[in-house]
Amino acid sequence: MTRTITEFLSRIDDDQRHATTGALAAAVALWVALFAGWVPMPTPPSTRGMTDPGALEAGALADGAIGVATYLLSWGVMMAAMMYPAMVPAIRHYDRQLTERPTIALSGFLLSYSVVWTVIGTVPLLFEALVGIATVVTGAPNLVVGGTLLLIGGYQFTDAKRRALGNCCAPAQMGSKEPQQAIRDGFVAGRDCATTTWPFFLLLVLVGTMDPFWMVTVTGFVVVERLPPWNEELIAAIGTLSAVAGVLVLLPIGLPFP
Repeated sequence: MTRTITEFLSRIDDDQRHATTGALAAAVALWVALFAGWVPMPTPPSTRGMTDPGALEAGALADGAIGVATYLLSWGVMMAAMMYPAMVPAIRHYDRQLTERPTIALSGFLLSYSVVWTVIGTVPLLFEALVGIATVVTGAPNLVVGGTLLLIGGYQFTDAKRRALGNCCAPAQMGSKEPQQAIRDGFVAGRDCATTTWPFFLLLVLVGTMDPFWMVTVTGFVVVERLPPWNEELIAAIGTLSAVAGVLVLLPIGLPFP
């Protein structure tokens, strides 16, 4: 794996280093902001911890409009921190095609990309409002988590997964050299990335939205499966690993959760 990452970095052209470095530096800054407590977050119910399933979502809804806005802000920051490293191949591909004000164009691209992920934060809020995340998870934790892991495993082998991931890593439909178009391209990239990774983030919501262990684990998965030249093998490996983990969690003598 170290050799793969080294080979990947060695192929980055000098003209693209600023884009790669900028995306990774932004991700690091966002991770620091999250774990240092600099990002406002909803206050979970007094009987539940910050990383408990559904705790942040319940706290957000209890605080009304301010709570929802705070949740979407924290969700957007979290998604950017987790997805910017995974977007490096797409950023490199996009940067090669920019000739006019590339820094401004890339900034607009990442901003609109982040907006897509921020808006997606309304989905767990809606789930909490209609059903209750904690109600679902605590009622049958092994069934819920094991079933979600099996879902991830199965989705990794679908054509929809591969098409969306291909668009994420090398967005062929993008190619505008105008900074104004970069904003629209960022929305398209966000849509494709959401299509690629939604089962991972479903799992994250079910086990606890801000649980550091699962945040790092999901980030690792979405980054690793984009590393060339072994994309296909890594996608299959993650799918197999997730499916096996799901079976072990579901078995009566399997892995307990949580």
